[in-house]
Amino acid sequence: MVPAYLGYFIFAQSQRIGSMRKDQVPDRHVPEPEELVFTIDDEIRDAIIHTEETFIKQASDLELICPSFTDYGKKFIRSFQLHPDSYMQTALQLAYFRLHGKPCPAFESATLRQYYHGRTDFVRACNMEVVNWCKAMVDKTVPDEEKKDLLMAALKKHIQLMQEAKNMLGCDRHLFGLQVLAQDAGIHVPSIFRDVAYIKSGGGGDYVLNTSLLGYTQGPPGARAPRVHQGYSIFYKIQPDRLTYTVSSWKSCKETSAEKMSASIQQSLRDMRQLVMTS
Repeated sequence: MVPAYLGYFIFAQSQRIGSMRKDQVPDRHVPEPEELVFTIDDEIRDAIIHTEETFIKQASDLELICPSFTDYGKKFIRSFQLHPDSYMQTALQLAYFRLHGKPCPAFESATLRQYYHGRTDFVRACNMEVVNWCKAMVDKTVPDEEKKDLLMAALKKHIQLMQEAKNMLGCDRHLFGLQVLAQDAGIHVPSIFRDVAYIKSGGGGDYVLNTSLLGYTQGPPGARAPRVHQGYSIFYKIQPDRLTYTVSSWKSCKETSAEKMSASIQQSLRDMRQLVMTS
């Protein structure tokens, strides 16, 4: 959340100050910067060069876009007494399902700030309720009333999972901690961590969809690279009249496209609006 609040502060300050000429900038008596000279050996110098080369290589492979969906925002979603974050998460699931023809393991961060030194846990946003709804949405024989009922069930399930994660009832951080303890102690890593089902479901952090709500404030959302080569990373902000988000994917992966995923997200949001307005 620190980058989110930092971005919001910069945006709010720029809105407050507006455009200023150089002679209008207040004198804050900031001291001149001083160069810090680091003493490094050849090993560190080689590591820095290697890190720079790796960064440039990965950065050039990253496709990153930051569009806005301006048809509606939090105000419209709330008018139907729906939770905006759960609404956006179901839209992301439908967007991926339509684009790739299958569901995928999805991660959303849940804050544990109600606990002392609390950080985050995982919400497994892909579940049977949302998959059933996605299947219905691409099936033209399913009536709108049934699609709406399935959507409400998916939204309810997401809220339940989020509350459980916020109340320390998630499983991912706990399992990750046990895995690290086993590795540090030289203990044979339990078979669950090598199980195909565990890995394909996102175990160990290998989620195809890496997502995070960065609040309901103005300003651009943050971004990061996908967790896996065939995945996406989607960070978003939900504002009163719009939804602003970033989508990233790897250019070297022929299966994914940030642009196509974004278009699928916006189509899903439009279809959901029509669905919730169904009497």
